[in-house]
Amino acid sequence: MLVRLFLILVGLLVFACGGRIENSITVEEEFKIVQAKAKNLNRKTLILFGADWCPDCKAMRGILAEKEVADILNANYEFMYVDVGKFDKNLEFAGRFHNPIQKGIPAFVILSPSGELLVSTNNGEFSKARKMPSEAVGEFLLKF
Repeated sequence: MLVRLFLILVGLLVFACGGRIENSITVEEEFKIVQAKAKNLNRKTLILFGADWCPDCKAMRGILAEKEVADILNANYEFMYVDVGKFDKNLEFAGRFHNPIQKGIPAFVILSPSGELLVSTNNGEFSKARKMPSEAVGEFLLKF
């Protein structure tokens, strides 16, 4: 029980720090670590593309931290946050997943435990997160 609580606290700390495991590693390096962990634990990977300046991205991070959604996330996913800056950062990485940021952020990518692309929200589905109920995000995460 204490180990699980510790892991949840570490996960929340990583999430609160922008999802970066260490600020000194690249997105590609972090992706390899997250994918290896997801495969080992037989969990899906949820990648959130966003930016600090984006109010809808801030809203989405708040939604993901709400208990009901966080419980779904913690039970089913390994999480990674990717900062796209002012659409000038990590664009090549986003392009690997059918460019989920092309019609707005925040945007999600979900990968299977083996790394297969399950969904890329490249139609701006979450670009109005400020007006979105947390239940809709929870339902989305439960689909996969």
